[in-house]
Amino acid sequence: MFELTPEGFAIPSFRVQPFRPRVYETREELSYTYIDYVRLCIGIYILILVGLFERQHKVKNNKAGFYYHISMTGVTDVGMVACMFITVIWRTVVFQASPTSQYLNRLEVESASMGYYSMSSTAWQYNQIFNVDGLMMVFLMYRMTTFFRLSHTVYLHWRALGEALKALVFICGIFFPAVVGLVICFYVLLGKFHMDFATLTQSGVSSIELLTGNWRPALLQSESVWASLAVGGMYVFLTLFMVNVFLTASVDAYSMVRLTSTQPAERWDAARLRSWALPGACVSLYQAIWSPDTTEVRE
Repeated sequence: MFELTPEGFAIPSFRVQPFRPRVYETREELSYTYIDYVRLCIGIYILILVGLFERQHKVKNNKAGFYYHISMTGVTDVGMVACMFITVIWRTVVFQASPTSQYLNRLEVESASMGYYSMSSTAWQYNQIFNVDGLMMVFLMYRMTTFFRLSHTVYLHWRALGEALKALVFICGIFFPAVVGLVICFYVLLGKFHMDFATLTQSGVSSIELLTGNWRPALLQSESVWASLAVGGMYVFLTLFMVNVFLTASVDAYSMVRLTSTQPAERWDAARLRSWALPGACVSLYQAIWSPDTTEVRE
């Protein structure tokens, strides 16, 4: 594809999306399908049992059970399960309906009669499934990070960051219309002169690049006054306001957490780790086998 810029330059581009039309024919593909089913079972376990235990933990700490679903733990758990279900269902519906031979016959017949048969939609769906898997890995890594809260120091920083993010979300809601308005100004002022601001998406990305040091004075030659005002406003809102507000909220949240978290740090010995990692039946069986006999022998 060749795209003509407003300056008269021709920009060539291409996009290749490889895909496999069938994932249920060979023995290797069948193994991958079984792995998907195992992942589906793990997702059901997380959705039902883990969610039940986490809600009970919230109730035990005198909080409503639904707080689990709006916490980082609940968001990551639900996100992982949703990605697992989407991946398995999407792959089953789209790529396990027709065999590879049917795809090849369709390409031969329609290419001979019509001259062209596009499979870009199928290739796009094939690649989007990998994006969903990548999103699932993001949720999984955040879920693994939550286990570091077992350390009291990490727990303090974790809770302080959560409190600071609540204030930051509120501040972002206040300044979001102003930032969007400045991005639209860049799009209107510079979009007709530079490809980096030709669309609203490119305008938003290029605006952030201007603030990170990717400064190009040639951008201001077309609309020097209004573009300079827009750049100055963007710098004031994002650099002076947002960064300093986040630092202030973080310091305030950490001070509040240190004052309210008066409980001493818990020590995790081997017995406590076994109770946390293993089901109750396994812990009881271990204690019954390996615990010393405490019966007294009477004469």
